Formats: sequence, C-alpha cells, structure tokens
Amino acid sequence: MIWVEQNVPQHIKPYVRSEYLGVEYNLLKKGKLGYKKMSELGYREFVSETKEGE
Repeated sequence: MIWVEQNVPQHIKPYVRSEYLGVEYNLLKKGKLGYKKMSELGYREFVSETKEGE
C-alpha cells in the first residue's frame, strides 16, 4: 500500500486499493455522497470520439 500512496494519482487511489485487496467497487459512486456526473466520467469526450469514427 505504500507504493499506491506514493505513486498513484489521488483521484484513482480508492479504486487501486480496492482492486489490490479484492474488494468490490463501483465506478459510478462518489463516496457516500451520491453518483458522479457524466462530465466527471468523460462522457462528452467519449461521445465526440464515437461520432468522429462513424
């Protein structure tokens, strides 16, 4: 876990820790506060890439 603390960006640390420990995690949840917005998930970037490739 020391490596994770020193080398992993803050916004993905919980996911890396959970993966390492074998704990289930939800990419859409934002802690206990609710769910992430589409903009936080990079939805607009995905849609624009998809439309360009059509």
